[in-house]
Amino acid sequence: MHSSMAPHQRVLRAEDWEDERMSDNDRAHRARSAVVVEFRTLDAQLDVYRTRLDPSRALGVPAHVTLLYPFVPPNRLDVAVWGALGAAIAGVPPFDAEFATASWFGRDVLWLAPTPVAPFSRLIERIRSAFPECEPYSGGVDEPVPHLTIADRADSGEMVAAAEGVSALLPLAARVSAVSVMAGSDAPQSWRTLRRFELTG
Repeated sequence: MHSSMAPHQRVLRAEDWEDERMSDNDRAHRARSAVVVEFRTLDAQLDVYRTRLDPSRALGVPAHVTLLYPFVPPNRLDVAVWGALGAAIAGVPPFDAEFATASWFGRDVLWLAPTPVAPFSRLIERIRSAFPECEPYSGGVDEPVPHLTIADRADSGEMVAAAEGVSALLPLAARVSAVSVMAGSDAPQSWRTLRRFELTG
């Protein structure tokens, strides 16, 4: 998959997002941001599972691999942050990836493993080094594992069935050509893409 956004979406500046998208209800739900690789063209195949079993889908988050979450708070995203992020990923070329295996974190999270994993890990390491104040998963994970979540703490029977169903769809091929910064809250459909950084190598 090419990781471009759907044609009807525009890239929002942080201040635009706060003005247009961030209602009082959004603010009450504590807005936050993340650096991800979006896989929107995989949504058509994966939404049959993610819409029911992955809470992030209801927030508006497409199929994705997280590179750093939480990232800089949306109201602090500025030219300096954009510049630092762009510099962190400079020199990383676009690459092809494949999702061929369904895996588990315990029995709580069902996910797809990307291969090769090295380019994702390289991006994670570079971005973490540029933003050491942003601890992955608020310090809950020492070494993040690149993954695409299918189900997260849903009904165990449904998750097992989803593992069987999604495995029948694999492998799924993807082209990684950009890194995105998304922001939103716990409010439904609040997450939006603020900016995309093309991988140019």
